[in-house]
Amino acid sequence: MRNILYLLAIIPATFMASCSVTGVNDARPPELATDCEPLRVAQHCAKTMSSVFDTHGRLWSAWVSGQYLYVNYSDDKGLTFSPAVKVNAVAEKIAAGGEHRPKIKVSNKGFVFVSWTKKLDKRFTGNIRFSRSVDGGKSFTTAVTVNDNREIISHRFDTLGVNKEGDIYISWLDKRDKQKADRENR
Repeated sequence: MRNILYLLAIIPATFMASCSVTGVNDARPPELATDCEPLRVAQHCAKTMSSVFDTHGRLWSAWVSGQYLYVNYSDDKGLTFSPAVKVNAVAEKIAAGGEHRPKIKVSNKGFVFVSWTKKLDKRFTGNIRFSRSVDGGKSFTTAVTVNDNREIISHRFDTLGVNKEGDIYISWLDKRDKQKADRENR
């Protein structure tokens, strides 16, 4: 319950300002040192952020800046953060709105899991992407597209879950049945 209260105190501050301020030890990747240069920022002017506490009380955050997803953590409940780790090695258009912000979960073994929506060229379309870290967030696997349907349709609004055994669950809204029904009703 205590961790939830800390998280509730941290999240509103993140959404109220486009940047969250930290001390002088900013480990900003070079591609992020533009629009917030006057501020020393932890999440580097992230569009939206998701955060979660692991079983040891470490606060993990996943956030988007430009065309990259980043992960970092705090051992002091958000006062300072570790250097950011880039999740996707290849730039891609990432949906970073409120309800389709990146998701992050940490297993009991310390594995870090992230999911997000890669925007496609047609409006309101996307693919659900996934990556994991098995070394405590130091590096992430090559991102994979989770949805098996590759039509240019809406695969969006993902939810990520991990149970006590470490099984990963991802669900999302998928419009493939709507597209099929529309074709059949013509």
